[in-house]
Amino acid sequence: MQRNKKPARKAPKNTAQKIAPRINGRPLSELKPGEAATIVKAPQSNQRLAEIGFVAGERVSLVKVAPFGDPVVVQVLDTPVIIRRAELAEVWVD
Repeated sequence: MQRNKKPARKAPKNTAQKIAPRINGRPLSELKPGEAATIVKAPQSNQRLAEIGFVAGERVSLVKVAPFGDPVVVQVLDTPVIIRRAELAEVWVD
């Protein structure tokens, strides 16, 4: 008697996957009060942040945090801005 051999499985084709480029730095929401950093990446979909001054290359500093941690006061373009941490998580600094 001869066994029926199953055909060997073929390895899956090597498909090109889109890999997001790694960004050096950390989210702006992780800064501690008194810390300053330079914006590396800002979301292009959020026009409001760009109008305020959250654009790549700008220097920002975290001035003050509200008692429960949100909102925070960030200084950008020599102007204090009150903003939620959720919005700052989209901005990367180095």
